Amino acid sequence: MSRSRRKHRIATVRPGHNLDASNLPFNAETATDVVDNPYKLGEKIPVTRSVRDDPLAGLFSRQQIDQAQYAAGRKWQGYYEIAGAGTVLAIDPLKEPVDGGGAMRSSFTDRQLDAFDHLEQAKQTIGLDGHLIVVDVLGKGFEIKEIARRRGFFSDFAARAIGIRFRDCLEKLARQWGFAG
Repeated sequence: MSRSRRKHRIATVRPGHNLDASNLPFNAETATDVVDNPYKLGEKIPVTRSVRDDPLAGLFSRQQIDQAQYAAGRKWQGYYEIAGAGTVLAIDPLKEPVDGGGAMRSSFTDRQLDAFDHLEQAKQTIGLDGHLIVVDVLGKGFEIKEIARRRGFFSDFAARAIGIRFRDCLEKLARQWGFAG
């Protein structure tokens, strides 16, 4: 049979089929989550999802942070992505330009400027050290142990202290943004 006449089969998942994950890699870090069923509106189904590259979801799945802290972390990440703070490496958009060149023409959208304002308010709330920890975990995706190691601390005690500080920052942001009382 020639190539042009071959029928290509497209694999589809139909309702009622087993949607469970199987044959996971040895280094998989997963958590069970409940999401909307794509086949029945209004119904929820449990799913297995990877949390290996999502430190916030990993902490939430291990019940090390609560729902309000998780929501505050996601909100911070949203502002960080909108601001494009991960891509602006050469300048700090929150500071005034120095040494001539005239006034800097803003190439930022109103939405980005609003996100910068929210991130700056968050920084004021949690302090500079807290801000650096939050950027490392939520912005860069580092694990707490990696942050401790990068700061020159190799003990479990130091990692626990940074983890406690990170959770405290999330709690403060949750209160600031109305997720916690």
